[in-house]
Amino acid sequence: YMGSKAYMGKDLPESPVYIKDKDNTVTINGTDFKTNAVVMADGNIIINAAGKPQADKQAFFYSKTGDINLDYASYNEIDVNVVLYAPQGTIRLNSRNSGSVISINGSIMGKLIYLSGKGSFQIRYVAVKNSLANKKVVSLTSD
Repeated sequence: YMGSKAYMGKDLPESPVYIKDKDNTVTINGTDFKTNAVVMADGNIIINAAGKPQADKQAFFYSKTGDINLDYASYNEIDVNVVLYAPQGTIRLNSRNSGSVISINGSIMGKLIYLSGKGSFQIRYVAVKNSLANKKVVSLTSD
């Protein structure tokens, strides 16, 4: 696609999406990660997540030159199966609930990674989709 694109979480397609031009932004509102979405963009990706993810799904977000922002607004303990890749950008993870623990099963790769909010994050590197056999766990608390 050319131009910025906005999705409601339930409308994320199962087939890959590519948003061209670094000045364009992909915004995903209300996603609950109940999809195997692959979203690629030259520019920024903003994910406003809410809801409990589906365990057998894994989403992939790739920003070629921009940033990825993941803001989680609900639930105290949640597992998210996601890969966030921004080799030239910043990945920002924000938890809005006090005392919440957001466990990310997958990978986070970016030039910079920032954590913020009231909760904490646990990142489990998963080598193969839906396989927790070879995992490394990193627990991080945002202050």
